[in-house]
Amino acid sequence: MLEFKPDAEMAMARHEAWWHGEIIDRPPVWITAPKSADHPPFPEKRHSSIRERWFDTEYLLDVTDAYMERTAYLGDSLPTWWPNLGPEVYSAFLGCPLEYTNETSWAVPIVKDWSDLDLIRFDEANEYWLKIGEMTDAGLERAAGRYFVGYTDIHPGADGACAFRDPQQLCIDLMEAPEQAKELLRRVQAPFAGIFDRLATRLEAAGHPVFSWLPVTGAGRVHIPSNDFSCMVSPAMMREFFLEITVEECRLADRSVYHLDGRNAIKHLDMLLEIPELHAIQPTIGAGDALDEAWLDVMRRTRAAGKGIHLSGGWDVIRQVIQEFEPEGFYFCTGAGSVEEAEALIDRIARWEA
Repeated sequence: MLEFKPDAEMAMARHEAWWHGEIIDRPPVWITAPKSADHPPFPEKRHSSIRERWFDTEYLLDVTDAYMERTAYLGDSLPTWWPNLGPEVYSAFLGCPLEYTNETSWAVPIVKDWSDLDLIRFDEANEYWLKIGEMTDAGLERAAGRYFVGYTDIHPGADGACAFRDPQQLCIDLMEAPEQAKELLRRVQAPFAGIFDRLATRLEAAGHPVFSWLPVTGAGRVHIPSNDFSCMVSPAMMREFFLEITVEECRLADRSVYHLDGRNAIKHLDMLLEIPELHAIQPTIGAGDALDEAWLDVMRRTRAAGKGIHLSGGWDVIRQVIQEFEPEGFYFCTGAGSVEEAEALIDRIARWEA
C-alpha cells in the first residue's frame, strides 16, 4: 500500500478494531526501530534564522525523507508526516505572533486588556494559515504512494485562550472576570469547526486518512482534544468553563482521543468519561512521573467506561498493563533499538505475556 509500509492496510485494520474495543489478532502496537543498513545522511542547510528553518518546507520534507529511509515501520506503525509550526499555531491562525527556538515555538499574548478581544479573528491571509496550507500541499505531493500526511497540531479551547492571555493571567480571569473569560473562550473556539473541516477536507481529497500528531488512524476524522491548562483548575471550573468545548471537539470528529496530560489532570477523568462522543483516553505520564496505582486506576476506570486507552511507554509500562488487564481496548506506542528487539516485543504483546 505504501512504499515505506507495504502492510499498511493490516495495520490500519488493527487501529480501527481498537476504536471498537476489539482485536483482530493482537492489540495494535505502534513501534519503530532504526534499520541496520547504510542510509543517506540527513540534509544540511544553512538558514539565516531559526524561524526560517521552521518555515523551510522543502528542507523539512528532505529531512523527513531521510528519516523514513532510516526507519523500520514495524507492528502497526505507519510512515507519517504532519506540518508543524509549533503547538500554538491555532492561536497564530487567530492573530497571535509566534517566537521560535530550535525545539519549539510559543505564542506572544496580545490580549492585554478586554478591549483587545477584537484582535482575535481568523484571517484567510494569515501567514501561519497560508504556510500550513502550503506545507500540507507540498507534503501530499511528496508523500504520494510513500507515506501519509496528517493535519497540524491544533489547540482551541483553554490552551488557545492561554496563548492570547497567558496561563497565569487566565487563572486570575476565571476568578475575577468570569464573563469576560467566557467571551475570550467563545472567540477562540468560534473558528475551530471551520478550520478543522478545511484541514480534514484537504487530506480526504488526496485520499489520506485524517489524523494528526498522535499515532493512530481511524475510519473518518480523528481528533485529539486536550486541555493542558486544566491541571490548574478544579473540576467545578472545568465543568463550568471548558467541558462543552471538549464535547464540541469530540462531536466534530468521527474518532477522538483525549490527551490527559499529567497527574494533575486525573481529577477531571470521570467528567471526561461521561462524554458519549469521546472514544479513548491517552494517559500521559509526564517527565519525572511513573506508572503507579493512580495511573493504573485511570486505566481501570477508562476501560470500565467502555473507552480505549492509547498508551506510550517502554516494556516496563507494557508489562504492568499485561499483568493487570485483558488485551482489548489497549493501543501501545513505543520504540525499540533494533528490528529484532521490536519484533520480540510485538510477539510478547501478541501472546499477552508479561
